[in-house]
Amino acid sequence: MPNYNVLFDAQAAAEEIVPRVVARHRSKGVLTWKLLHQMEEEVLSEVSSSGQVQRPAATDDLRARRPVLPQRRPTCVVRGP
Repeated sequence: MPNYNVLFDAQAAAEEIVPRVVARHRSKGVLTWKLLHQMEEEVLSEVSSSGQVQRPAATDDLRARRPVLPQRRPTCVVRGP
């Protein structure tokens, strides 16, 4: 399983980079979803640019090919007595 080692390598690289990214953003105040996604992109960018991890070709553009489906809201059924 060649992808198995890639996942561990990616995790190790991210664990090294995440504290630096968090330190850069710690003073920005309240953690928002926008800031969280920005930090996520920075971590992925740094992991990618570090050259420590090569993404398997099988995962290329998975997000782009998968359709976005609307989420179903839970329905509440009220039954009479």
